[in-house]
Amino acid sequence: MGKFNGQVIKGVIFDLDGTLIKSPKPSAKPLIMASELLGIDKENLIAVGDYKYDLMASRKAGIRNILVMHERHSREYQSLADWTVSSLIEIIRIYEILNF
Repeated sequence: MGKFNGQVIKGVIFDLDGTLIKSPKPSAKPLIMASELLGIDKENLIAVGDYKYDLMASRKAGIRNILVMHERHSREYQSLADWTVSSLIEIIRIYEILNF
């Protein structure tokens, strides 16, 4: 657990890539498993990724997502993202807007 602006953050999974279960992205199973392991409803999660399979998996799981843009191929699948950022620090702005 960690804290952000005094609020407890229950868990952060940067990349659940199918290591725990043998269904890699773009399968929704790793994200659904993350939701269950953390004990957090999918509606209260946001997946962060930098590739189309990250976005496809989150869409299939019913989890909102953030695309971290980079020079290689991000723009071609930007339409799959709920939000886009150019740096990880921008995720804090989204967190504050959503009042998580």
